[in-house]
Amino acid sequence: MKKITFLAFLFVTLIGFSQELITNGDFQTGVAGDWYSGGDNNPIEVVDQGGNFVFQANVTSTTDVWRVNLSQVVALQDNTSYELVFDAFTDATTGTRTMLASLGQAGAGFNGTDPLTIDLTDTPQTFTRTITTNFDTANTDTTGPFPGSRVIFDMGGDTGFVFIDNVSLTETTVDPTLTDVTLSDLQLDNSLITGFDPNTTTYNIALPDAMSIPQITSVSTTNPNATVGTLNQATAVPGTATFDVTSEDTTVTQTYTINFTIQGELTELVGNGSFETGDYTDWQQFESTAGNQTITSTNPSEGAFAANINNVTTGTNSLIKSANRGIGIVNAGNEVTIKFDLRGTTGPGGVVFVELFSELAGGGTSAAEILGGGPIALNGDPNVWTSYEFTTNVGPNVDGGITLQFGAATAAFAGSFTDLFIDNVSMVNNDQTLSINNVSSNLNVKIYPNPTVNNWIIESSNNQNITSVEVYDILGKEVLSLKPNTTDVTLDASSMKSGIYIAKLSTVNGSKTVKLIKQ
Repeated sequence: MKKITFLAFLFVTLIGFSQELITNGDFQTGVAGDWYSGGDNNPIEVVDQGGNFVFQANVTSTTDVWRVNLSQVVALQDNTSYELVFDAFTDATTGTRTMLASLGQAGAGFNGTDPLTIDLTDTPQTFTRTITTNFDTANTDTTGPFPGSRVIFDMGGDTGFVFIDNVSLTETTVDPTLTDVTLSDLQLDNSLITGFDPNTTTYNIALPDAMSIPQITSVSTTNPNATVGTLNQATAVPGTATFDVTSEDTTVTQTYTINFTIQGELTELVGNGSFETGDYTDWQQFESTAGNQTITSTNPSEGAFAANINNVTTGTNSLIKSANRGIGIVNAGNEVTIKFDLRGTTGPGGVVFVELFSELAGGGTSAAEILGGGPIALNGDPNVWTSYEFTTNVGPNVDGGITLQFGAATAAFAGSFTDLFIDNVSMVNNDQTLSINNVSSNLNVKIYPNPTVNNWIIESSNNQNITSVEVYDILGKEVLSLKPNTTDVTLDASSMKSGIYIAKLSTVNGSKTVKLIKQ
C-alpha cells in the first residue's frame, strides 16, 4: 500500500504542491503519534501487517458510532474545501461493514460536516472525498479534549475489524480559469464597446437618436474554453441586448446586458460661452485695472469673437465668472464636464487659473476646485489655441448653482503679466435627467455627397444659419464638433472609419438630426 502513497505524491508533484495537514498518516512510525481516540478504543492500536503498519480497531459489539474512533487535530479554515484521501478495509471474516469519515471540531460542541458513509470490504480500497467546512474551525472553547478542528473516523456503529492507512488531507485548489466568465473583448458594430472592462457585466450606451440599432458583432472570453450563449440583439432603441457566458466547468453562468438609450440634449450651463454677442453678456467681470478685459475679433478659436484679459497690474488677479449657473439642473454630487479653448502668454510670475465653485443659496460655497490641480499651461505660441476638457463632481450643496471662473494672475514684482484669450466655454451636467427633445428647427438641408469618401457638404435651403454641428458615431461617441454659424458647412470625413454617423445640426430655433454615411 505504500506504492499508493508514492503515486499520490507523484500526482501532487505534477499538478503543484499542496500542504499536507496530516502527520504520521501512513503509521510507519509503528505508534499512534498525533492520532488519538476519545472512545472505547483508547489507546489506539497500530499493527504490523508484513512490514506495513496500519491502524486497527476490532469492534466487538454495536454501540454509539463515536465510541470507537480515530482523530487527529488539524488546522482548518472556515468555508474551505479539503480533499481527504485514505485506504481502508476489513478482514475476511467480517467481509463487509461501514464506517464514517468527517471533519469537525476537536472539542466543545463537536460540530462538524455531515459524516460520509464508507463501505468497506476485505479488499483494500483508496477513498477520496472532498469536504467543505461549515463550522467554526477556530473552536477556541477548551472545555473539550482539544481546541481547533480535527479529521475523524467513527467506527462504533458496526462490528468487525477496521484497518486504516495512508491518510492524507490537503486543501483543494481550484484552477480559477475553470470558473472564469470574464470577457477579453466585446464589440458593437465591429468597434470595442465604450467603457469596456473584463469584469463589467452591464453597459449603458447613450445614442443620439433611434435611427440605428447597434449590434453585438464579437464576444471573446478571457478563458477561450468558456461558452458564449445566444446573442439576443436589441430590436429597437431604447432597447436591450443580452448574452450569457458559461464557465469551462459549467458551474458559473454570467449574464451580460447592454442597455441602449436615447441621449437627449444636455443643457448648456454657460451663457454666451463663445462671446458671439461681442461683449461680456452673461459674464461677471472683476477687472484688476479698468479696461483690461475686452472682446477681440483677432484670431478667435471659432466664430467671430473671443474674450481677452490682459493683466499687467502686478500682484493682482483679473477675473471673469459664469456665475450661479444650473440652478434646478445641477444637483449635489453631479458629474459635470467643462470645456474651453485658451491661448496667450504669461510673463515672469504670471499664471492662469480656472476654478469651479459649488455655490450655497445664501452665499458661500460647499466646494471649490482648481481645474487641473494648478495653473493651466498654455501653448508656447501665443497665437495657437489649446482645447481643454475636465470632468469632475460638484459639491454637496449647489442650491446656488455652480460658478466657472477664469483668472489671469500676476506676481507682486515688476514685469509680471498675463495676457489670456478665452473662447468656446461649455459646461454640462452629465447626470442631468433628460427627456427627448423633438423641437424642430424647421431647418431644410441638402447633404452631398452622401455616402461620401472625403467630405460632406451641408447646405441650408431656407437661409437659416447652422450655429453648431455635432457628429456622433453609432456608439454615441462625439467624433466632430463645429460652430460654423453659416448657411453651408463642409465636414471633413477623411479620417473617419467607414460606417453610419449621426449629425446634430443646431440653429437658433432648434435642432435637427441627419444620417451620414462614410464609405
